[in-house]
Amino acid sequence: MKYLIISCLLFASLRISAQDCTEASILQKPGVWKEGMKGFVSGIALADLDKERKVVAAIHILTKSKYTPMGVQADFNGSYDTPDRKIPVNIYDYNIYFLHYFCEGNVIKTDHETSTSLSISANRIDAKIYETPDENNLPAEGYYSMKKMPVEKDGNYYFEQDASLGLGISGKSRTWLITYDNKLPFVYVWKKRSN
Repeated sequence: MKYLIISCLLFASLRISAQDCTEASILQKPGVWKEGMKGFVSGIALADLDKERKVVAAIHILTKSKYTPMGVQADFNGSYDTPDRKIPVNIYDYNIYFLHYFCEGNVIKTDHETSTSLSISANRIDAKIYETPDENNLPAEGYYSMKKMPVEKDGNYYFEQDASLGLGISGKSRTWLITYDNKLPFVYVWKKRSN
């Protein structure tokens, strides 16, 4: 009789720990923060790199204090780009890649790739303010074209466009431009085109 009671207790404890893995239960599962891969850094002055790393660390602390991942592993890192002839400023980023949990049978696993991410960048702008003149701009004109103009809302500027988010998913890409004293890092210039 002792063996039967022990066997029943063991079976009951196994049944409790192996609950069904469902999409709803995954969404309620607390996520984790995980430091991602560190990128290669060269050509950046050590004093600049130290300042950039402090900014990225401060952004991470602020993000972590205001956001708790649920149903994902939040891989985060900083990336630091070297200035060059075409882009004469240091560009650096704070990145989070949200790797979703999924069920494999009753086991919760983590995706190895994702189309869901957040990047907070300094000096990086998709509006191509650093681009070289093209066939629409003569080199002597001294200005460059922008296909999308930023929209001002609540004291910040943003760009929004349809985009491929990867893995066959489409959606919106949004970029916010945070400025000092509400001053854009470029000046609008209009030119009447001759036909």
